[in-house]
Amino acid sequence: MLFDNIHETPTFVGRQNELGDLDEALTKLRIAELVGPEGTGKTALAKMYAQYRADRYGNRIILFRATSSDDIISYVRRLAGQLSTLEGPGLLIIDYAEFLQRSDLEVAVRNIESGPWLVHVLIVSRIPFKIATCITLKNLELEPFRHFISSSVGFDVGDQEVSQLWRDTKGSLRLVKTLLNAWSRDRSRPIGSLGKLFEPFDGPGILGPDGYPLQRHSSERRQIAERAQIVSGEMLRRLAVRPELVHELEPHQFEELAAELFEKKGFSVTLTPRTRDGGKDLYLAQSTELGSFRYAVECKRYRPDRPVSIDVIQRLAGVVDMERLTAGIVLTTSRFSRDAISHAAKLKYRMSLQGYAELKAMLEGFRPI
Repeated sequence: MLFDNIHETPTFVGRQNELGDLDEALTKLRIAELVGPEGTGKTALAKMYAQYRADRYGNRIILFRATSSDDIISYVRRLAGQLSTLEGPGLLIIDYAEFLQRSDLEVAVRNIESGPWLVHVLIVSRIPFKIATCITLKNLELEPFRHFISSSVGFDVGDQEVSQLWRDTKGSLRLVKTLLNAWSRDRSRPIGSLGKLFEPFDGPGILGPDGYPLQRHSSERRQIAERAQIVSGEMLRRLAVRPELVHELEPHQFEELAAELFEKKGFSVTLTPRTRDGGKDLYLAQSTELGSFRYAVECKRYRPDRPVSIDVIQRLAGVVDMERLTAGIVLTTSRFSRDAISHAAKLKYRMSLQGYAELKAMLEGFRPI
């Protein structure tokens, strides 16, 4: 096992109160949860905490990035032999914990706590497990956001531009980092106008600060489209009124739409990389009083006359079994073949087919009043 495996310097702005709360929880209880939506800087704060308390942990730090196929109990068992060699307190950071089952995580934590070593456990997740003190992160307030912008671009940005970008991104570190990456390739763009890149229905495509669309196949447009969520409230409202427009979306835009719809249903959503996604486009996670549930979603933006075939269902079922997920969901702009429907019926409670009719029902809630 690899100790002191945090090599990169985290991007960190503000969060002094949260840093103090985290230190208090780990000092008193030896375990804490760091929870917040994607893009709020949870991982950066966890890494910064490890640096902040280098006096306590030294190089006795382990960063474990969970995936949906990980067995956290087996990992901790394998780790035990290494922990017994520690000469001082250690810190185990479990990142992306939303991919883990609550029951498995509880067993792993108990195994850590019961050992003859002193190891603090920091659980970093988009959903609360409520097995420890929970420190919740939200998007940045205006002042720390201003500091982040200035430190990122290397000069002081005007108050009006910073305020506009803060409103457009709602203080999301993930979104502003994406926009600043675009700005770094074309520094002629005013900082305050970068939020226009997230307004896909103000014109055909993504707009530049001059109000004209970026070239459809330009590298800048592609980077923004691939790395940022471009589904806005306006887009949802338009699709609710004219759901047939979903057939005009690019496949990746349909995935973003699906992510937005499921997130608004209360799920924690993670998009998979677009290349070689292994039979799923999204992961959904949800934690209730009944337990933690995880789903894989395959999105198919098909023409109305092209049904989803049985092989899509079989491939997703394999993912569900291999990764020990709760169930699989296929969401399409089309319909399903008879073989696909018949096969899904055999996977009772393990496979959900959501066709165009169900998609329209999901969009209905966004119809303007």
